[in-house]
Amino acid sequence: MAVISAQQYYVDYGLELSIDRLSSLLPSYLPDSYIETQKDINYWIQVQHTFDVQVLCHCRLFYADVMVYWKSTLN
Repeated sequence: MAVISAQQYYVDYGLELSIDRLSSLLPSYLPDSYIETQKDINYWIQVQHTFDVQVLCHCRLFYADVMVYWKSTLN
């Protein structure tokens, strides 16, 4: 779940990582059952931040995957 939401954040906002923005967006990235309390939100912020750093390190690979998918839908 964290990988998918990290990728979504990257698609929406690129390389600019903002914890405040991430905190406000998590409810739209994760199912309600994953974030029932503030403690859950804080946990997911930490997890998301870890995955965001990994995504930032591998953003070119992700971009390449998106482009391959996009090109495949054109045919």
